[in-house]
Amino acid sequence: MANNRNLNEDISLEVAEYLEVEDLPSMSQTCRLWCDVSRQYARFWTNATKAIPFAHYSRLAPLSEQGLDEIRKAAVRTGNSRREWRSAENVQPKSVFRLHENLKRAHFVQGTKWMLVLPLKWDEIPSDQLTVSVKCYDLTTGRLAGSVDMTLDTTVQAFAPSWHTSVAVSSTEIIVGIERYCKWSQYSVYYLQRIRLSQSSETDEITFTAETISAISDMDCSMGLSRDGRFLSLDQGGGGSLFVYKTDGSMVPREFTTESDETRYVSFHGDTLMVMGDKTLNVVGIHLPSLLKDWPEEIDEDNTITLPNSNLGTPEGKHTLIRRELDMLSLYRTAILDSSDQTDGSSTDTSRLEIAYMKEDCCFVLPVMTGPPAQDSVEKSANTLLQNVVVAGAETKVATVPQTARLLRSEGYPCQRTLTWFDEDPNTKVRKHSIHVIGVDKPGAVRSLISPPNFNEMDYATIKWIDEASGLIVMRDERKDVVDAPILVLWV
Repeated sequence: MANNRNLNEDISLEVAEYLEVEDLPSMSQTCRLWCDVSRQYARFWTNATKAIPFAHYSRLAPLSEQGLDEIRKAAVRTGNSRREWRSAENVQPKSVFRLHENLKRAHFVQGTKWMLVLPLKWDEIPSDQLTVSVKCYDLTTGRLAGSVDMTLDTTVQAFAPSWHTSVAVSSTEIIVGIERYCKWSQYSVYYLQRIRLSQSSETDEITFTAETISAISDMDCSMGLSRDGRFLSLDQGGGGSLFVYKTDGSMVPREFTTESDETRYVSFHGDTLMVMGDKTLNVVGIHLPSLLKDWPEEIDEDNTITLPNSNLGTPEGKHTLIRRELDMLSLYRTAILDSSDQTDGSSTDTSRLEIAYMKEDCCFVLPVMTGPPAQDSVEKSANTLLQNVVVAGAETKVATVPQTARLLRSEGYPCQRTLTWFDEDPNTKVRKHSIHVIGVDKPGAVRSLISPPNFNEMDYATIKWIDEASGLIVMRDERKDVVDAPILVLWV
């Protein structure tokens, strides 16, 4: 009997490895054997741990220190959120919080429950050496969890700092990118700060500490971070240079330029940094591991690499890449979506991606495939760094935005696939919010975002942030007669 039970346990674990995170809690409740297996073997939850966002764990701890019961509870939260987001006829948030902070000074860390808030008033900010206290809100409770002091040195008089980007390397480590614009020059200082979080086992109190990784002076740039936190990009835009830094404190970058001076967008995906032209759909993929093999020890302006044009040959028509460009001083932009079957954030040398763009009032996606770079060990050329990007299928029209609606673009970071827009009644000013999840909803299908009971602020608000992995929606009340309108935090 013992041998039969061991065999059945092995089969159960094999089955679990093929199931999605929303299915595993149901499997664990199907019979006593599967319940026992789910409580005894971490392997049962392998697929779940790949998909569970940090926001759904109740305690701050590395994955190796999370108990199986905590993983099960986090998997239930994730499964419930995903079912609502992906398959519900209409999406209705389950909980709502109101935070009285200025949205323009707030930053939301993707995949986590944290909102970081910088001071608002300029007279609170010294001009040179600056130690700024950043508020840290827990969005699952709507409460201030603590604060963290960041030191931002500037040699000349500078404006107040503003957010650019962030990445949660783990549940206990966040890397953030911040800019301070210098008043009497055309340059800014771009800071990388590492925030560490720890939670007391006795009181549950959370402590936040910060340290500076690097401070880089450059022209006006957009800032990006790779998902694993190992690479930083500073992009001067069309006609300027693209710099890629390691986030180990090194101040020597790899420099790239493009042949065209058109508007471009830069986005990290797994092992690849994608560089895209807005109108032409020129797409080039830089293979990040290959950069590490021959990283320069000192700055060499003659070592700049010009990226070639790589037009994907899409059908005729005016294209505009869908991107994120909010009014929260966050300049991170993306038009490339991870393939819908890659939900764990991993990537191999060959990755399937989708490019999202608008043509008039229609949204299209174009599947592409990135292959490994050329293995040229003799000649050090750009070919040894570039992914082979090719079209992997026909473009598909996924949604049509009504001419009366206001398109809010695809909010969030890479792998976010949600389009949002609203229609406003000209008389009552009540807004009807609609969503389309690319790759989940059928082409042309639209679902409504419904207000929770006794919560009418949503009918007058604009969506400002979506984190579909954790089921987070952030909105702002747009009524002019509402003084100090709060940030609206909704969890699906």
